[in-house]
Amino acid sequence: MKYSSVFICVFGKFVFNNSQMSGEKSLRGLVDMKMMDNPVLSSYYIVLIKLNMRRLDKMISVIPWNNIIDGPRGFEELARDYVRDIYKYPDSSWNETPATHDGNKDGYLIIVGYHSPNIMDDKVWWMEAKYINETEKDENENNTAKNQSNKYLHRFKLDATIVSSIFNKKVTRIVFVTNVEVKAKVISDVRTALAIATNCKETFFCTKHLLEYWLCTHEKIYRKHFGTIPLPNLSKDSIFVSDDIEIYGNVSNMKLAQPLQNLTTNRIYHAYCKVISGQNQKVSIRSAQKGFHIKNYNLKQLHTGENLLHIGFTVTDKYFEGKSVSIENGDGYRNLCLFKLNRTVNLTSKTVFSITENLETHLNIQAQQIFKDNYEKILPSRNFYGLIEGESGTCKTTIIEECIELKKSKNYNTYYVELQDEKSINLSRLMEALFFVLFPFIYIDDLTQDTIKSQKLDSGLTKSLLRLLQSRNYADSEKAVMEFAEKKYVINDCDEYNNGCALFVDNVHKLDPIGAQFLSCILNLFKKFKLHIILATQPSFTQGKLFEEYFNCITLQKFSFQLIRADVENNLKNIFGLSEPINTELLDAFFPNLIVFNLFVQYTKSLDEKICTLPDLVYIYISFRKNVSENSYILEQFENIRINHPDAWNVCAQIYKKPLGISCELNPNTELLIAKRLIKQNDYGNLVPIHDIYTQCFQNHFHVSGNSDNELDALDRQINSYQVTGIAEETYEKIFHLRQTEQFYSVEYILSPIYSTDQQEKYRKLWGDEMFYLLYFEYSYAAVQNSRTTIGYDGFEIILKGINGTSSKRLNILQLEVIFELINSHFNVGEYSECEILFKQFNETYDRLVNIYGINPDKNSCLFYVLSNNYMLYIASEKNISESYTAADAQKNLLKEKYPYHYVDFLFRYGRTLFVRDWNTACIWIEDAMKEVQNFSNKQGLLVTFYAKFIDYINQKEGAYIGSMEQVIRECSKSFYSSSRHLNLLYCGLLYVKGYTSQADTLLLKDIAEARKIRTKMDAAYKQILAIYYLRHNDIDNAQEALRQSVSLFSFNSSYRRISQHNLEVLKNIDLNNMRYEVCTSPCLDPDTIYLDPRVY
Repeated sequence: MKYSSVFICVFGKFVFNNSQMSGEKSLRGLVDMKMMDNPVLSSYYIVLIKLNMRRLDKMISVIPWNNIIDGPRGFEELARDYVRDIYKYPDSSWNETPATHDGNKDGYLIIVGYHSPNIMDDKVWWMEAKYINETEKDENENNTAKNQSNKYLHRFKLDATIVSSIFNKKVTRIVFVTNVEVKAKVISDVRTALAIATNCKETFFCTKHLLEYWLCTHEKIYRKHFGTIPLPNLSKDSIFVSDDIEIYGNVSNMKLAQPLQNLTTNRIYHAYCKVISGQNQKVSIRSAQKGFHIKNYNLKQLHTGENLLHIGFTVTDKYFEGKSVSIENGDGYRNLCLFKLNRTVNLTSKTVFSITENLETHLNIQAQQIFKDNYEKILPSRNFYGLIEGESGTCKTTIIEECIELKKSKNYNTYYVELQDEKSINLSRLMEALFFVLFPFIYIDDLTQDTIKSQKLDSGLTKSLLRLLQSRNYADSEKAVMEFAEKKYVINDCDEYNNGCALFVDNVHKLDPIGAQFLSCILNLFKKFKLHIILATQPSFTQGKLFEEYFNCITLQKFSFQLIRADVENNLKNIFGLSEPINTELLDAFFPNLIVFNLFVQYTKSLDEKICTLPDLVYIYISFRKNVSENSYILEQFENIRINHPDAWNVCAQIYKKPLGISCELNPNTELLIAKRLIKQNDYGNLVPIHDIYTQCFQNHFHVSGNSDNELDALDRQINSYQVTGIAEETYEKIFHLRQTEQFYSVEYILSPIYSTDQQEKYRKLWGDEMFYLLYFEYSYAAVQNSRTTIGYDGFEIILKGINGTSSKRLNILQLEVIFELINSHFNVGEYSECEILFKQFNETYDRLVNIYGINPDKNSCLFYVLSNNYMLYIASEKNISESYTAADAQKNLLKEKYPYHYVDFLFRYGRTLFVRDWNTACIWIEDAMKEVQNFSNKQGLLVTFYAKFIDYINQKEGAYIGSMEQVIRECSKSFYSSSRHLNLLYCGLLYVKGYTSQADTLLLKDIAEARKIRTKMDAAYKQILAIYYLRHNDIDNAQEALRQSVSLFSFNSSYRRISQHNLEVLKNIDLNNMRYEVCTSPCLDPDTIYLDPRVY
């Protein structure tokens, strides 16, 4: 007789052939005997188990299930035997329903019901037995993944017959019997859902290990079904781990969630495993790892047979004080003992997982505590719809996790929905939430039409639900949702649905109109249920049209999570010892959300500094902004990965562009990103961005949306490949187009890994001089416009030097544009003599190109000559050269005729040079520029708009108000960082002059700590403003020092220097209380007035 090769697992001590053996050595000896004396035993393998570990993780099979007598029918009878023996169902006078059988590729399903004959006793038991044939094991033992996947059922599907009976409220006990393993979390989910949502309070699982253990203790039944195949006896006083620990997040739903591979300290997690006990005994569980803190576990006593353990725990920061060394076993898994059961049994995790320190400081926020206090008081017998609103960073998701834990502790079925930027995903998730409320004990993928039809629902609602179910994963889901939403159903008869469901919907602000309408209809559908629902969103949504249209009719109790002044002050006091009150506007500007505040707290803690006074706070905050400012800090993290770890960057970019993140095993790249706090693993096992603020920063900076690969990424891959030996003209044209359309972030994104590192020479040789320097120019231009860390003009110097003497026509002509950019650069720092030298070089180069290439000898036909000449006129005007105005008038006419776009530029830039010499003429030029603007969202349109609003305010024009300028600066900062910074300084100066000191403080302090340095001319202007800042705060000494520095820095231009020098003299001669403050609009300066020069910004 031949038998399929199976495995016998030996449980502790065992008796075999009347010879008692114990320990690994005896087992090994038995294997060495090769069991030739017994022809039956010779066809088996024995798996060696280290008995002191008492683990069954090596076990693949004890019982040869393929050899069960009478196959599936035999298993059906075996399942009946098990139920008769273990559960002692009432005697044979009870009626057993005819068994239903369903054979398919997944196995053989048997359903048997047991009904009481007593007409007054309407109780029903059900047994569901599932038999799966074991196929021949793959001879290649290395095929571990395949064997592992065959070993478990990752979800358990309730048969429709049982579901129907459950809804009739007759079922009081269900027993599942199967010869395969079911994950511990799956068992926990099914038991919890049925116990809470139905009258079925007893749900039992007899899975593979338990069934085999039971058979090993019931030889008569074993012989009945397996004949003469030998059976080892088991000691009844042992405990065995039949399913290793797997860890899940706090918000994992009853769905196919994946065990986590990354844990973060100070968050709640749930560990599940199964153990087999030979007898009833008390349970004691303790941590086996330093820093693992057990919050609760579900069992007080182990019963004979298999027991499910559910342990709630957190990992504290103490974990990092003494990390345990993992034990590497022969299969390449890492078995780390997390907990000890009854002091001797190791509860281990086979999964290799990492632990990341949670850097967020625990903050006390009044609004959060108010919400939690209210939420804890909600009675199970009432309906409750709550709405949390707060900006990104106000810990909405963290509070939801705490609420979920609270509801779980009170035996609620909980379901968490995280909405994304993808419409189809949101609709699908809302459908799942809807069906969860109706069928909390059924996996959405297992829900059938028959189950829905079995409910006593309105026929129209039933049809709509069927339509939703059919369309859930298809393109026409939107149509089904709209049809459902139109009906505005309400379920009035709620008796069929028990209490105990809590639904949490996060990121509601990401819903589109159809999604918003769908969610409001779901809320309306269940408004008579004893259901608790929490929605979380941002204020922009609750204040918008979608909320007004779809949610105003829903009764929602609102809770606003705002980081108020008292919160910040209290936390600063509690954490650092701040002892004096601080201006509210300043605190709001310093700490717009909890993420920024957390960063500040972490930074300050790292300095080991105390914050007792306002000067302490300002001093440390300035340092903080220089080193860890919100956007700069986040972008610096991205840039570090992109430049220094290209493989990890590719993974990072994939994650930030996918609405749901990506499903990926932990590897060195993902572990690096987790360690750098750029990504995290969510409770479904996906790798996702660390926070919405990071996602928004990534997508804004790198000009990508939350979709799959786009043209920008294709360009990035093409440009940044070391294998590319040349760049196609088409690729260059795409980069050129990005620059022309002012997508400067995108140009930086693609080119900075080459031009901001030491890779330049390598790429120059690969691409050749022409393409290398053409792209270098594109990068330098983008860096000048928008880089937050580099000025960019140095690149133009390198390019001009590199292409000197080139034979390339394109590069020779490029020299003209490069020289113009250098003129612009030197003008902005006040190096006017250098501008004049460069203009002379421009003319010489142009003449040479006329001779070599025959270009048009009329220089006014060359845009860059005309623009360079503009700068010569600006310089002449600032030097107050008398002929400059006549020349400027002629230049204006030329530009209007040939270069209308640059005509607008010239009007407002030349007009600014007249501010302190001829204010009225300056206003006319800028007003004329405003009339000619075609696009108010590009750089030119924003700059002209700002100056037009500026002069309207100074001239006290009707309708002009100071705040309108701030709106323009905010728009400008999105794509034109350098320009927005210049405007912001002028705006701060104006605020100080007009007495809006607090508002000016917040804007100035935020700006001065940016990573990008300011150049000489701007630095001199900044010192002028800083002097006014000090004066407004009664600090004359520092004001004088700032002005002395301004005078020194303005040495290049007597006109600019004159105003700072005047202000310095005022300080020497006028008492602080008698000083006046004005914007300088005249060459005549009053001796008691501090002036702001509006030109240099």
